[in-house]
Amino acid sequence: DAFGDDVASVTSVAHNDKIDQNLIAAARRELEAHDPDLLVLQLLAVDQNGHVRGTYYPEYVERIEITDRLIEGFMGWCEEHGYLEDAAVVLMADHGQGRGIGAHGHLSEGERLVPFALWGSGVAEGRVVKDPRSILDLAPTVCYLLGVEPPGGSVGRVLEEALEEGR
Repeated sequence: DAFGDDVASVTSVAHNDKIDQNLIAAARRELEAHDPDLLVLQLLAVDQNGHVRGTYYPEYVERIEITDRLIEGFMGWCEEHGYLEDAAVVLMADHGQGRGIGAHGHLSEGERLVPFALWGSGVAEGRVVKDPRSILDLAPTVCYLLGVEPPGGSVGRVLEEALEEGR
């Protein structure tokens, strides 16, 4: 694994109808076994559907709705088991989705604009950041919330305007 021996990773090779459930099950096992300071859970079904089928079909919206319910269930499970106490949650996509079949590297607004939400410990409640920001701001923001320095040479800025004062 490129991240080292102390990082658990899970294969994403699975049918699109099963991949997100598999990834959530692995995330639950990781939380129960190790209660890590940082858990990264990347769900893939919406992305795969957008790339393969595109956005013009009802299956795309259906997949988004299914993923919303899976996230809701996972967050409920996390709350029930105490994993959200003193936790910050980031919900985002790796890229936006243009019309039609998706790809990477386009400069259309549909691909450039990425859904991004922060919630929890250290995050200012109800604050909306309207100025354009970069996906590269994720790493320094996560490092800030964890109380660690970003890796040397990293780029991006902490989303300070979305965070509580004095954190």
